[in-house]
Amino acid sequence: MKKILITCTLFLLIVSCSKKSDNTTIIENAAENTTSSFPIKRMGNSEAIVDGIFNEQIKKDEKLKKFHEKFLALQNDTRVVNNIYNDIISNSESYYNDAQIRAKNIHDSLLKKQLLALVLNSSEKYDLKVRNIEKLKIQTNQN
Repeated sequence: MKKILITCTLFLLIVSCSKKSDNTTIIENAAENTTSSFPIKRMGNSEAIVDGIFNEQIKKDEKLKKFHEKFLALQNDTRVVNNIYNDIISNSESYYNDAQIRAKNIHDSLLKKQLLALVLNSSEKYDLKVRNIEKLKIQTNQN
């Protein structure tokens, strides 16, 4: 029993003292080459750290700066177009609601029925177009 214990101990000692692997040297080299002018210690969460590093890179790289400006302009244009689109949708919905209310106030039953059918038909076509546009909008936002 003692011989097995001594043999195992010697084997573990020899294995543990053997040459280090390449992974250790890669990790050591990676740790040595980490220099940044960005004060990471001050940041609280990883998103702020990423933003800080990105802002540092923008200062250094003119192409990245131009790309970022185009990206921000595109985001702003998207917001403006969405606001205009939402205003148009809101106005159109108000139009159809107003048309329906006015058609219901007509006293001639035949004319009232025809106008309500016309407004309903037009409203359904409009709703179909809006749904298709909403699908395209969702697909565009996903891309």
